[in-house]
Amino acid sequence: MAPTLLESEGWWAEITNISFGDIHLYDYIRRWLEWGREAQGPVSHNFFFRKSFSSKPMNVGDWSNRIKTLFNRWTGVPVPPKNIRKMFASQFPEHKEGAALLLQHSESMHTTHYDMRQTVDKMRPVMDANEHLINRLLQE
Repeated sequence: MAPTLLESEGWWAEITNISFGDIHLYDYIRRWLEWGREAQGPVSHNFFFRKSFSSKPMNVGDWSNRIKTLFNRWTGVPVPPKNIRKMFASQFPEHKEGAALLLQHSESMHTTHYDMRQTVDKMRPVMDANEHLINRLLQE
């Protein structure tokens, strides 16, 4: 079953109301819509998100920078959005069909371009050998 398209852009999927302790995802969404979205001035568009210091909608570059900044802040690595798709696709091999639908590409594309497990498995012997060499050198 394909996701429901909204007009000619986007799609619809159910999102679980995840608990974050005392508050749930939908509570955060409600708070954003009722207060946060217009905290720095009125918003005159129907996009859910807006730029950080402007009421204008975010563009592709804004999203890319925001995602890289978040990953860098939390992990120390500025991960570009295109790599998140590969990470997601590789993490759920048993759910290839569902992951392909969520990421809006075919199962074939999922397997050949985004699932990085085969590449990682090919590199593993070299990575293991490097680790062994480093450990041996550190012990000497």
